[in-house]
Amino acid sequence: MINMNLEAYLVLLGRLDFSKFIVLHRKNYLRRIISEMVGRKVKRWHYHKTMTVPTKVNIDIESVGTGNSCGPLLESFRCLDENYNLLQKVLSGDEVLYLFYEDDILKDPTKAYRQVCDFLGITCETPEVPLKKTNPFSYEEIVTNFDEISSCLEGTEYAWMLDD
Repeated sequence: MINMNLEAYLVLLGRLDFSKFIVLHRKNYLRRIISEMVGRKVKRWHYHKTMTVPTKVNIDIESVGTGNSCGPLLESFRCLDENYNLLQKVLSGDEVLYLFYEDDILKDPTKAYRQVCDFLGITCETPEVPLKKTNPFSYEEIVTNFDEISSCLEGTEYAWMLDD
């Protein structure tokens, strides 16, 4: 943990002459939270084999951890939105490559690899991607209280995340 807020951290990077930034945004915060919870539970973040059995998690809608903060589920989602908006604002004068997990990595990680190489002005190679998706399961298979999560998100700007 760096123990400073996002804006202060970006200002520090600017003072250190960072001028190019790569921002990875996972649009589906529910999937992001599930991945974080599963990773913490099994103490493993990378897999070389396709998972065949889901790791079950229970999401406490009153206390969800996202990065350095913790709060109610909807508040956590809104905080993530605010941080991504702040990132865009603070980095508006810099060279930035925005990558979206769902668009640029999920189906073909080499797409993002090529974008990063182009952005940095370096030659692309032919990478192998040995890692597999850690949670290829439906919400119902992973989240033990999915009905509660579904009720919490229904009718909000985040309801679309339930359709994943």
